[in-house]
Amino acid sequence: MRNSLWTLLIGRATFGGVIASLALLACDPANDPARDATTQDLTSATSTNAVALQALNEGVGLMGKFDFTQAAVVFERIAKAPNAPAEAALDQAIATLNGSHDGAQEDAIKLLAAFIATKPSKDLTLRAQYCTGLCQLYLGRASEAVAMLTLVATARSDDAFVQYFAGQAIEQAGDATKALEYYERASDCNPLLKSAQLGIQRCARKLGKDDQAESALASFETLAKNPRATSAEFKYTRLGPFALAVVGPTPPKSVIASSRGPYFADERELTVHWPEGYDPQWSSDIEQHAVSADLNNDARLDIIIVRGVTARGEDGSDEEQALVLLQREDGSFDAQPGHSFGELAGPYISSLLMGDINADGRVDAYVCRNGGNRLLLALSDGSFEDVTLAARAAGETTTCIDGALADLDHDGDLDLYLISREGLNELLANNGDGTFRSIGVDARVAVEGRFARAVIVGDFDYDRDADIFVLNEHPPHDLFLNHRDWTWIPGTTAGISEKQLAEPAITAAFVEIADLPLRRLVLATTSYLQFPARAVPITPSARIDMEFSDLNGDGVMELVLAQSKSIAILDEAGRELASLPVADGVVHSQLITIDPVHGPSLLALRTGKGPLIRTPHPSRAPYMAADFRGRDDPSQSMRSNTSGIGTSYAARVGSTWIGGQTFRSHSGRGQSLAPVSIGVGGNTLALGADRGIAAGVDFLDIEWSDGVLQSEIAMAANELHRITETQRQISSCPVVFAFDGTRMSFVTDVLGVGGLGYLLEPGVYSTPRPWEVLVLPSGALVEQAGGTLALAIAEPMEESCMLDSVRLRAIDLPAGWNIAPDERLSIAGAAPTGEIVAWQREFMPTANAALAAVDGVALDPGALDSRFIGRLAGEHTIELEFDLASEPSIDTLNDPWLVIDGWVEYPYCQTMFAAWQAGAKYTAPSLEARAADGSWTTLVTEWGYPAGMPRRMALPIPKHALPKGTTALRMRTTMEIYFDSVRLIDREALPVSIVECELTRANLASVGFAKRSTFAQKRPFYDRSIMLPLWDCRFQYGMYTELGDVRELLTVDDDALAVFGPGEEIALHFRAPSIEQQPGTTRRYILVTAGWCKDMDLFTKDGETIEPLPSLASEAPRNSALREKLRTRPMGGR
Repeated sequence: MRNSLWTLLIGRATFGGVIASLALLACDPANDPARDATTQDLTSATSTNAVALQALNEGVGLMGKFDFTQAAVVFERIAKAPNAPAEAALDQAIATLNGSHDGAQEDAIKLLAAFIATKPSKDLTLRAQYCTGLCQLYLGRASEAVAMLTLVATARSDDAFVQYFAGQAIEQAGDATKALEYYERASDCNPLLKSAQLGIQRCARKLGKDDQAESALASFETLAKNPRATSAEFKYTRLGPFALAVVGPTPPKSVIASSRGPYFADERELTVHWPEGYDPQWSSDIEQHAVSADLNNDARLDIIIVRGVTARGEDGSDEEQALVLLQREDGSFDAQPGHSFGELAGPYISSLLMGDINADGRVDAYVCRNGGNRLLLALSDGSFEDVTLAARAAGETTTCIDGALADLDHDGDLDLYLISREGLNELLANNGDGTFRSIGVDARVAVEGRFARAVIVGDFDYDRDADIFVLNEHPPHDLFLNHRDWTWIPGTTAGISEKQLAEPAITAAFVEIADLPLRRLVLATTSYLQFPARAVPITPSARIDMEFSDLNGDGVMELVLAQSKSIAILDEAGRELASLPVADGVVHSQLITIDPVHGPSLLALRTGKGPLIRTPHPSRAPYMAADFRGRDDPSQSMRSNTSGIGTSYAARVGSTWIGGQTFRSHSGRGQSLAPVSIGVGGNTLALGADRGIAAGVDFLDIEWSDGVLQSEIAMAANELHRITETQRQISSCPVVFAFDGTRMSFVTDVLGVGGLGYLLEPGVYSTPRPWEVLVLPSGALVEQAGGTLALAIAEPMEESCMLDSVRLRAIDLPAGWNIAPDERLSIAGAAPTGEIVAWQREFMPTANAALAAVDGVALDPGALDSRFIGRLAGEHTIELEFDLASEPSIDTLNDPWLVIDGWVEYPYCQTMFAAWQAGAKYTAPSLEARAADGSWTTLVTEWGYPAGMPRRMALPIPKHALPKGTTALRMRTTMEIYFDSVRLIDREALPVSIVECELTRANLASVGFAKRSTFAQKRPFYDRSIMLPLWDCRFQYGMYTELGDVRELLTVDDDALAVFGPGEEIALHFRAPSIEQQPGTTRRYILVTAGWCKDMDLFTKDGETIEPLPSLASEAPRNSALREKLRTRPMGGR
């Protein structure tokens, strides 16, 4: 079904984004790329000069910034220059067809025809024919589209997108049999193309091939859960590589290529500078190991060697202590033998866990010890402080041998899982206030009796939460799968077999197979490796440490087996690639990151001597280093931990996926906090006119520990990229746009009271109210020519809307009258009725200037609780005295109400869970009255709040409860509510009748995402003139309503729901009232909606799926049939 708009922009690209898919040119050094390519003639006869490349890069860069209009202008300017490259005219047409202005596709067809008439190269001709066919297909000219697209499909039989859109054109032309063949070819070309399975399903169903249709739908549902799967649709980059702007002739793109040189430079002693006159006593302890982290915030990675030196203890005896080595700019290290860390950590350290535990931007440490664990927090002067007792972080065991520092409950702070050879394993939950509590028994992960060796945390089942793997000396090993309510259950996953869990092992490591995707466990005994389905013999060794890493920058993981006498380097299948000798006296060898832009080094710790180091070999291919940092501003709506621990990533490098997580992925002791090194091989990309062509990552998919998606494009190698979580609201409610006489403008959101699955505390969810009444601000909706009133209800976030009905009403108010809805998210007191409250007499506060007008400037709510979104650090009290004029007191009003304009910063389910487990309550506003004697009386405890973005609501004041002589009112709350205006009114009966406006049109379309801005005091705004058709959003899995006419679903409240998701909207037209507006009156409009919404927060009940559908009452068969007739569009994932 044809969409109503063609809004095509860059987003998460099917083949690596615009930058990844560019046809790249070599620069001519004779030209000066710094010259202004927009004014200089392209005088070279060839299109491979640097000036042309610079000019084309400018236009392609604008395409990447979603500015198709300006890109078309740039390409046109290039195309008109003397000796312009042919690609400029084609790119002008591609930019035009992506435009959203009326007639854009017709204009593009003319430009493409003119381009083809110039007889360009065969490749460019095919591209132009393909784009022409796409335009014809979009415009509904199926037969013309078939002719053009099948021609290109014959020439490009290996292009899945060309085959798919040819099939779509044939299907629209009515030939399901032939269309099925093309969809099957598309699937064969790219098995990860979800859209091909939907095409197969539709055509097979039409042809009566029910088994094939069911199989295709099942394949789609499987692909929908695969983050590497792709879609074909009318959006830029999702039309395939043949519809991307090009820079020049298309040479073969550089791809990952294996490095043939050695993995490491020659082994040497680590260069360590000691204080003058200091005689170091290197440790002889066989339990030495090391971690790396930036301890002094100088952007260089330092090393802590556990049990690295022998020092004099508090009792005067020698003991093995941790040694801090601070890295210099030249790569050598300054030893810090008197560093407070070594003294506070003490002896008998089993493992160090590094991370920003108190979210202050500095690297802290949790010390697992024999004799009592310790929590050390970094101070601003570089020293550390022991806060173990105050934080209640010691745990119960005195024989902790290892642990994991991770956001196990996804609430934005770091928790601890600790293992012990004696007694129970423990889970210490971070309360968010600097303290911890032990919940391992209740969470079902406190296992004892099998002598745990190590713990690895990761999302092993790809369901967006943190699971726990425990390696035991006596099997079975434990795999605990996270249920997100502080409980874990034993299980297995695709990459972890029951056989592996049942057999003995001494070490373990996980490897990410990003293109499947799969996180696969490999175990090792003293003589063989145990993969999920097979065993591979290795050289016997009494001691083995094991870790996967990309050792040569080719994007492929090698397995490093550090054994007693040698270090074996194996491929992912267990075949040996190289072997390195272990020097005499070495007790432990391990990989360590100290130079992330060149990949891992190999550190060897010795008895009685300083460490040996093998640094990266110069022949390695380039790496891109990514330093993931979570929220860096506590005032923003972000909930990932500041260390970025638990971040999942997938890098697109050429045609290859490279992925992983920032959890420790192996069972070796210690948890470093270091950037991720991603090998890019020979992959190159265009970085823009100012930087030219360089090695790098085409784009990087990121999923933060709070479940938020993010993408970064064109990331150069040989650089460290610090990546922080982007501030964005991932869920709220559908938003309303209205025609204001000039454009479709943002009004507010709706159905904030109808949120499904909203968690209050574990096992307790709020009851949604599936209707809402919204009085539109005066002037927000203006009648169009012809008597049409145009609105739109859009989903600009990662959620779904189930809309049951929508009504528009109008009222012509005489001069001096005003209205508001009896509406709010109610907690206590009188339930909202949705009635329209009218008044003439109103009284404004006398002492609060910020509350005197609706101007978008609210009363300051005070300091925020940095731990939790939407919660204040203390109680906000608002005292309201009014100029009552002739009224002696508030209680003498006939029917007193408060009318409030404002907005709220919603806490998400995840935040509610975090606040619950920390014992921090959200207290909604209460209402109190001051009597004549100055005493205060509570009228309503927690009456509720304005349910969402800026809006007006009315609150009845219980007159019977008002003390005699009431002189003032007071509200108190701990919620982050922005009160823009508060007025006291005396309600009267409506002076005139309300009239209904007939719904004449309701069209569901995929239009993209209106650009969001956040003004001061977190006041949101959506600009519908700037539409982003692709965004970092997922669809919940399930069946959605077919795009197109949905009017019959929205006329009555009957459970016949219109179901739509991110980037989609329902455009609504109503007929203006036939009653002529009288002079001196003001026409106001009232929007009444019925329905629900549901987001994808990690803690939202059934947040991953559309089902189960909500219901107002028991469904009549007709209503169910009507809903299901149009709910035929399977969606899921990105």
